[in-house]
Amino acid sequence: MKQFRLLRRWFPPKCKKRDIEIRLERFYKNNINYHEMTSSGDKIKHPQAEFLQCLVKSDGTYAEIGCGGGAITRLISKTASVVGIDFALHALTEAEKVTQDTSVSYVNAKGENIPFSDNSFDGCYAFEVLEHVWDPLCVCREMVRIVKEGGFILISVPLVFSLDLHLFKRPVARIADYSLALVRFFGDIVTGKVYRNVEPDLDHGVYPDCDMITAISPANLASALEEIGCNIIFWDTTYMCAHRIGSGTNLNFQRNTARKIIRNFGDHLLLLARKK
Repeated sequence: MKQFRLLRRWFPPKCKKRDIEIRLERFYKNNINYHEMTSSGDKIKHPQAEFLQCLVKSDGTYAEIGCGGGAITRLISKTASVVGIDFALHALTEAEKVTQDTSVSYVNAKGENIPFSDNSFDGCYAFEVLEHVWDPLCVCREMVRIVKEGGFILISVPLVFSLDLHLFKRPVARIADYSLALVRFFGDIVTGKVYRNVEPDLDHGVYPDCDMITAISPANLASALEEIGCNIIFWDTTYMCAHRIGSGTNLNFQRNTARKIIRNFGDHLLLLARKK
């Protein structure tokens, strides 16, 4: 049974968009705990937020895709003008309640159809968004479209196809993971698949990423962005690995991150590109 679950994790069965949409709509509507969880925490201290601040210039204008409650949007507004874009009207309403800076504005829209003209922004970023949309490439195309030449696109996204290298595992489980990861890697290289849609885990309580519906291939996403019209500055999949006392985390895995195959299977992707 465990072997079957492991196989399903690396090679998830096909799922139907409409079925997932219905389940997610019901989940978001009925789970107050989920919304409390996603609005909590100190997001402005996350590594991707700190990195973003290094890219932002005081005379620039920026767009955040999937801004949620606006924590990062307000952070960037201290330096530059920023527009927060989100499909969840409730989240934008709450964000506007606590926003006083005039350099911030909010727009209710989907990332697949951003209501701004071409070359409108100096940079665009999306943190923990692409795993929640059915077609992340569509969102990426929109991000590139609205950014000016030379502007940046910054993406962070948790990965379904992760080796959990920061955690201790029994040798048999680790060997099985490595074997399936190799098959997964070469399969994606051959097919060129940038992402696969997966069933969200909505029946085992509320926890981070229980509503993920997209598994992304980091290397193929980078290649796709190049085809869209970007230069890839870098991508990394290990920057968000947990390191808490007593969590069983092992940071020795970091020595593997330069290896071409293993670097695809960290727990979280951070990708920086610039529009040509």
